[in-house]
Amino acid sequence: MKYKVIGWTFYDNEEFESVYCSEAGMEAIIDDIKEHGYEFSGHNHQGSDCGAPVLNDGKMRHFTQRAFGRLMARAHGDYSYYGYCSYDFAYWGLDERKMAEDDDRDLYFKSDIEGLVESNLQEEFIFKATKEQLKEAMDTGKLVFPHRHSLRYLDVGDTLILKCDEEEVHFLVEEYKRDEHYYNLQDPKGVPEITVTVVLKQKEI
Repeated sequence: MKYKVIGWTFYDNEEFESVYCSEAGMEAIIDDIKEHGYEFSGHNHQGSDCGAPVLNDGKMRHFTQRAFGRLMARAHGDYSYYGYCSYDFAYWGLDERKMAEDDDRDLYFKSDIEGLVESNLQEEFIFKATKEQLKEAMDTGKLVFPHRHSLRYLDVGDTLILKCDEEEVHFLVEEYKRDEHYYNLQDPKGVPEITVTVVLKQKEI
C-alpha cells in the first residue's frame, strides 16, 4: 500500500474515523517518526493534542500505550521484546521531546486534509520466487517466507507478482500476517525472526 502519514491529531477527535492499523500502516508510521525525529510515549499518543497519526486514506490509527511504545521503540532502532518499556508510559523527560505539533503537522478538522487524501493506494510488488515457492502459491493459494524489507508495505488488496526464471504470475493478496519469534527475551538488542504468511488469489492478466 502507498501509505504515508499526512498529519497528527488528538486521540478522541471524532472528525476522523479510526480504523484497524495493518502492518503496512505501522511501517508508514515508523517511517514518519524516523523522518521527522519524533520521540514521545504511548501516553502522549492517547493524551496529547497531536499524538495520533492520520494516514493518506484520511483515517486515524489508534493504539494501546504499549503498542504505540513498540512502534516508537522500533522507529528508534530497538526491536527487542521489551523495547516498548521505554516508550509506553509518560516517563520523566520523555514528554518534552519532539512531537508532530513542533512541525505544525497537527490536524483538527476534515478540511485540514483536503488535497492530501488518496483514493487508490494499492501497489504492485515483485517477489523473486523459487520454483517451489511459485508451485506452493499456485497449488495452495498461500505463501510463507522470511520477512523482506522491500515488501514491508505489502498489504491486503495489493498485487504480488511472483517471478521465477521466465515465468511471471500475478496474485491478489487476500490475507497478510506476520509472526515474530524471539529466542532470547532477555537480550536487550534481540531482533525477532519474522515470518510472513500471505493468502493469495491468482489474477488473470
